[in-house]
Amino acid sequence: MENSDISNNNFSLALGGGGARGLSHIGVIRRLEELWLHPSHIAGTSMGAIIGALYALGRTSHEMEVIIQEIRMTKLIDIDFKKWLLKGKKVTAFLDEIFGGADFSETRIPLQVVATEFDTGKKTVFREGKISDAVRASIGLPGVFTPFEYRGSVFVDGGLVNNLPVELLPEGRVIAVSALRDIQRKIEYTRNLLSFEIPIGLFGNSYSILQKTIDIMLSQNEERSRASRKDICYIHPTYTNLDYYEFHKYEDFIRAGYEASIGIEGYILG
Repeated sequence: MENSDISNNNFSLALGGGGARGLSHIGVIRRLEELWLHPSHIAGTSMGAIIGALYALGRTSHEMEVIIQEIRMTKLIDIDFKKWLLKGKKVTAFLDEIFGGADFSETRIPLQVVATEFDTGKKTVFREGKISDAVRASIGLPGVFTPFEYRGSVFVDGGLVNNLPVELLPEGRVIAVSALRDIQRKIEYTRNLLSFEIPIGLFGNSYSILQKTIDIMLSQNEERSRASRKDICYIHPTYTNLDYYEFHKYEDFIRAGYEASIGIEGYILG
């Protein structure tokens, strides 16, 4: 189906990046579904781009949860042993599968996806072409994935320049959902991609400091975006002891997003 306005509701949806924590976006969408409310536009970064693209293509929150249930993270890992980074080819194939090879013109809700051009550091906004390519560009987290080469440019994670892309949405009400960790929270331990605990120690402390630094950077990034709009509903779910890599706790993330959305209809319909 080509882009068409399936909603009379005057609000747009911005979904931020945040790894597994971005699964909370599914909970927000579930609440909107219950209320029969649909955004007129969607903009997403990183994990927000994945969830936003599925939603724009007409996938329900239940269908998204099934996709997450069936993911086997180890099957998405393809390490480049020269660079010690994920090549991302298996992830790209997975994105092609869940998006069905769809193009932006096939979305039911207009979609925008944010990535960062690596050579210039500039924000790139994808609005056309193959959705899986745009999303792959948006999720290229430095230090985890190799940069994504596409149409003569190289891209890394969109969160570096615009983690909560409210600026891209038209005038009117905006619901902005942040997936960032509370930077005030003290980190006692962290987990790696395969969910093994990393105890506090030389490596654990260094990793925690790096995480905290990234949290601060992204938090300030999002604050600038929020300040750019007047009519905004900011949703930041509570994530007690839930981290960026704990995809196996998807039910907890979805529940947190849903609970944080209770009362959202007052903003949309008020």
